[in-house]
Amino acid sequence: MLGISHLALGNDLESKINFEKSLKFENANINFLNLNTFPRVYKNTRQLNYFRKKFLLLINNINNLLLNKTLSNNERLNIIKSKTNFHLAYQQENDLELNKKYYDLLSKIYPEDKRFKIDQFIENKILFVSGFFHKHTVSKIFFNFVEEVTNIKKFEVHMLHLSHIEDDWTALFRNLNGKFHQKTSINEIYNFLMKEKFKTIIFLDHAMNNITQAILNVKLAKKYIMLWGHPITTGSRNVDFFVSSKFMDNNNQANYSEKLLLLDGIGFNYKVDKNLNTLKKIIPKNNSFYIPQALFKFLPKYDHLLGVLLEQNKNSTISIIKDKDPYYTKIFVERLLKNKKINKNFKRIFFLNGQDKKFNFIDKLMEHKIVMDTVGWSGGNTSIEAIYLDKPIITLEGNTLRGNHTSAILKQINLDILIAKNYSEYLALAKKINDDENFYNFVVEKIKTNKKFLFRKQISFLNKIEPYI
Repeated sequence: MLGISHLALGNDLESKINFEKSLKFENANINFLNLNTFPRVYKNTRQLNYFRKKFLLLINNINNLLLNKTLSNNERLNIIKSKTNFHLAYQQENDLELNKKYYDLLSKIYPEDKRFKIDQFIENKILFVSGFFHKHTVSKIFFNFVEEVTNIKKFEVHMLHLSHIEDDWTALFRNLNGKFHQKTSINEIYNFLMKEKFKTIIFLDHAMNNITQAILNVKLAKKYIMLWGHPITTGSRNVDFFVSSKFMDNNNQANYSEKLLLLDGIGFNYKVDKNLNTLKKIIPKNNSFYIPQALFKFLPKYDHLLGVLLEQNKNSTISIIKDKDPYYTKIFVERLLKNKKINKNFKRIFFLNGQDKKFNFIDKLMEHKIVMDTVGWSGGNTSIEAIYLDKPIITLEGNTLRGNHTSAILKQINLDILIAKNYSEYLALAKKINDDENFYNFVVEKIKTNKKFLFRKQISFLNKIEPYI
């Protein structure tokens, strides 16, 4: 635990020493917490590689511990619901093999026992599971899919909310033609699933909630289907299908342990938050770039792009949102200052305090002229809201689901001209739309004309998945 504390305090050397010391205690619980502990912001690529190697080292270490340790059922359950591998994905590597090893480890920590065997599942009985049946990106992306299935009379649809958080979005789900359940005790959930005998469980996300991880570790329905609330393969043998889209994930089966099902086009029917319909008019500042993403999406290997962006746009500013932890904002700033071009122009980078009660995300989007997408891990909900507000977004097309959210959004509204194929195009597009007012106005008008293609229901989730449920 000292290793985790030192990491939080920024004492890297002490953190590494204590991580290594903790192995001597041969405590599976502590080692599992260490396994899933990553910095929110990396100081450099070397640090990223260190934590990647540590992840694999600790998987092997815990596997060996389990051969010689006797753990009670409660101890095993407490381990697998203590923490998830969520931040591993933000290293932006191919995690297929690591995630397979991770779920193999989970199955050894908490193996299925005879009481989890269900002899018969109930036909057409479906459960949607998430910890985010409240105002959240996951709900906005997938609400209309849940609604579509609940409107089919032959299906008995249930929703399981793995959180105590409730708001007006929770009420929307409760008012659908399905049964809404709210549970956070994993033992209670296991008993509920065994009693209900769902044929199909559809997860809106994974790794974002500790309880979801514990459910995925045990097969309590005939079919497990995963949506892309967390846009990376689970690695779990229990998950049968992963649902993505042709615009985001074409020809990517090799990245998944699940069978990949691709919906047409963008692959979702977005539900607009009612608050977006009552906005005040804000005139954007000229020469203003905005990157409205969490700092953990910014990897060191892409820092140079910010430096070139500043150099090529001499009169422009870049706004970035601070991390919720001031320490990680400090790490990010120190990292940026090591780049000569950024250092020279650093006064033109503004850091916004997203934790300030006065901070309004939508207002900040409207205040800026041009949105720049993060490279490697693209914006999803933020990019959709930017388009809703008629904001041009420059993105770099990736080769993974997580890197293609914004490019898919732009393809959906026929704005491929804002999708770069390489770093040079990414920077050139930013300069062109910043300098060329005619081009900027052309793009804005095209967004206004075509954004209807993003906000109308046009994709059937059920048509694609029905043969598999």
